[in-house]
Amino acid sequence: MKHKLLYSLIEGIYIIYMFNFFKTKWSIHHPLELLLEGNTYLQHPINTGDYENKICGLGNLVGFLLLIWFLFRWKLSDNVRLIWNKRIIYLVAICSLLMNLNAIIYFIPILVFEYYN
Repeated sequence: MKHKLLYSLIEGIYIIYMFNFFKTKWSIHHPLELLLEGNTYLQHPINTGDYENKICGLGNLVGFLLLIWFLFRWKLSDNVRLIWNKRIIYLVAICSLLMNLNAIIYFIPILVFEYYN
């Protein structure tokens, strides 16, 4: 149980760092992202060339919510945890894919770890 909690803490710290503090000049985007630019909570930098965080406000919040989920999922029974963990991880992955390709790239290590764990 201690190892699982440690892995969850590492996952949470990683996702908070990548979704909130990681800065880069590179931006990967697709045309659907332009449809989201009207909402300031979903708006993220596209092709600015500036050294900045490329995740929107919703993604910043999701990073913290995922940390909470990763740490408290071990309080649930095995069946409930497995079902909800898959749903939450896949929902975040699908939303990241639709809204911001940078986010899905940052989320790939979590997807791989959760798939094989």
